[in-house]
Amino acid sequence: MKAHRTSARPIGRTFAVALRRPFVAGGGSSPGADHVDTLPPVPDPKRGPRSAGRPLSGARALGGVVLAGAALGCAAEPGVVLQGGRYDSVETVGLQVVLDDWFRAERGGWRVVGYPELQVNRHELNGDKLWQGGVFATFRVDPAHARMRPYLEAGLGANVFSRGDLGSKDFSTRFQFGEHIGIGVAWGGNTGGTNETWVGLRFTHYSNAGIKKPNPGLEALQLVLGHRF
Repeated sequence: MKAHRTSARPIGRTFAVALRRPFVAGGGSSPGADHVDTLPPVPDPKRGPRSAGRPLSGARALGGVVLAGAALGCAAEPGVVLQGGRYDSVETVGLQVVLDDWFRAERGGWRVVGYPELQVNRHELNGDKLWQGGVFATFRVDPAHARMRPYLEAGLGANVFSRGDLGSKDFSTRFQFGEHIGIGVAWGGNTGGTNETWVGLRFTHYSNAGIKKPNPGLEALQLVLGHRF
């Protein structure tokens, strides 16, 4: 009597085929499948868990302020302003982008125009440097129909500093309010319109309005030269 022989698949080949079959919840494997499911990545214990609440750096926050302001006026005809000066031993140089006016009124030969502006400045005190970015709402008053238009301006805004100190000044918070006043003369085009050029003097004060102490503030006195395209 002959012994019955059964066909046995080599153990190694059987194991390899099993690996190619994806695991199906509820038991067994899916026949005919020819791909391998991968497990989720295992975090590296040396790096530790990734924190979702990591605070923004000064540069990131500054960039956020400027980009948010740009989004508000992306459809506006821009103007560019160069500015620089020195006050209380602090040297300041910077750049503004002025957007199209959103408020305009005229009465008795005088005109009031309101427009948003974005600004980035570098403040330096005894070799120590700080970057500041801000969004301002600025109002300007000038003669409505003159070719050479002397003007007065004032504005309020919100700012972010790249760091919380400059030299011996400790600002406590990187967020700072800002207000400015200025005088100057404009010519060409119309106020808030195209082809207008102006030169002036502006004084700006930055402060956290007493949100946290100390609050020494920061001032800038700048000569400005601007043009709308």
